[in-house]
Amino acid sequence: MYTKILVPLDLNEGSFADKAVVAARDLAQQFNAELFLLTVVPGFEMPLVATYFPEQAHQAMMTDAREAVEAEAETVLKGSGVTYHCLVKEGKPVEAIQTEARRLGVDLVVMASHKRRRLERVALGAVTNKVVAQSDVPVLVIKP
Repeated sequence: MYTKILVPLDLNEGSFADKAVVAARDLAQQFNAELFLLTVVPGFEMPLVATYFPEQAHQAMMTDAREAVEAEAETVLKGSGVTYHCLVKEGKPVEAIQTEARRLGVDLVVMASHKRRRLERVALGAVTNKVVAQSDVPVLVIKP
């Protein structure tokens, strides 16, 4: 039923991210699907941002993000037999997730959600809520 599953990771969310990867792993094993673990870092392409951070900082951030995604994959997917790919993109999370989902041709997105008070959801707008609302494919939301 599923052949490609995208798992966007908010690396700041710790165990919530683990739960999404575990759920995606289980589905990938069941359907022999490929996993794509994605994290999105703030865009350095904006001139204002680029003037405050040297190129070394940009490279360090990208390297750190890649290592964190790979560590997450190693922790949860090691020995599972699931084929997976680690991706790091720059920009706005919702846009990057949607772009990668289309580019990769995924047929499911698995995301963690976290508890937020109603006011925070309205004021900030959760990435998960926006992805669910805008996605062209089914989105499985893993709750804490």
